[in-house]
Amino acid sequence: MSGPEADWVTGWVPEALPDAVYRSHLVEAAPGRAIFRLPVGRFLLAPDAPAVVETAAGASDKDIACMLRGPVGALRSSLGGRFALRASAVEVGRRALVVCGSTFGVSTLVASLALRGHRLLADGVVVVSGTPPMVSALPEAGQPRVTLWPDSAAHLGLDLDQGQVLRPGVGSRLFALGPGGTPAEIGLGWVVSLAVDHKSEHPDQATSHPFAAVSQRVATLVGHQWHAEVVAALGLQAEQFNWAVTIGSAPMFRLLRSTGSIGLTLPPLAERAEELAV
Repeated sequence: MSGPEADWVTGWVPEALPDAVYRSHLVEAAPGRAIFRLPVGRFLLAPDAPAVVETAAGASDKDIACMLRGPVGALRSSLGGRFALRASAVEVGRRALVVCGSTFGVSTLVASLALRGHRLLADGVVVVSGTPPMVSALPEAGQPRVTLWPDSAAHLGLDLDQGQVLRPGVGSRLFALGPGGTPAEIGLGWVVSLAVDHKSEHPDQATSHPFAAVSQRVATLVGHQWHAEVVAALGLQAEQFNWAVTIGSAPMFRLLRSTGSIGLTLPPLAERAEELAV
């Protein structure tokens, strides 16, 4: 059986990999394959092949698709030599604007940009591959949608009931926003790292600063990489570091928002992001 929105099939998955070079309570990985153990089931992953999923009792197709859209899919991309970034992206002027950051608001900002007419490319996991670097969503994700919690949807003026349930028992919703017809991949244009300006007392303002040093760019990108420990154990660290250097060669900025409500900061943040993407 195949998932309705994802590249996976049901089947038997071993509990462990005898030749694993990385082991944790969630992941076991060997060169070219990995097992991801989650409450919804076990996932057997290999590059460029459907994930094999042994589903747990009571797990739904939406549960499985949710994991493939996030950490499980990110690991499969890393096994295939691609760079999986904890980030979201939209298309601006036929190039990708990638937004990452450890602060709350990345998905909300990208959703705001989509509502301003920019095509949504990916949310949660941005995959970078190719020469020159190209940006895409996970193969399992299908039509890109953005995941929003109720307060973020309210800030954007969206009706929560119009969003699709992410998975049973979870309050967030999936929204298809902005222009449709998303391309499979698009050239990398800019990278924005969203952060909080603790000194700012003006929620109606947003500031930005370019990353001057290459080391700062690379450190920021590596810090937002999915599954860095697994990548290192598999001997892919040098390859992934080179990806970070390549991605960091694009125009890269730190975008700062105030400590107040993301809803108050959204308009200036979106405007500043558009100004940077020129």
